Amino acid sequence: MGDFSLDQQIPDRILALNRIKMWVDASLHQAINSLDEDRGHAPDVAAELALLLSVSEQHARRVVDLSTTLVHRLPETLAAMESGVCRFLSGFEGGQRYRVARRLAGSGG
Repeated sequence: MGDFSLDQQIPDRILALNRIKMWVDASLHQAINSLDEDRGHAPDVAAELALLLSVSEQHARRVVDLSTTLVHRLPETLAAMESGVCRFLSGFEGGQRYRVARRLAGSGG
């Protein structure tokens, strides 16, 4: 089947890269929340973020909302993402995680 050390290097690399991705996602959420707070929660924050990330304004608004939820209502989840333990809410992939985060935070859905 091959050299064990070579066989294990790839899965170990995948796990390490996933931990880095979780940390990056957590850092992005913190930065996005800071941008939103610095701009006084202005409606055009989503438009600015949409331009920065090359996503739709609607998607950017969901990311801003998710970032706010993680920072203010789910800080333990954000800390778990930052430490590489939790990828469940990392993302920027779509609305399902946003809806789950809102439910967990008690904001409806």
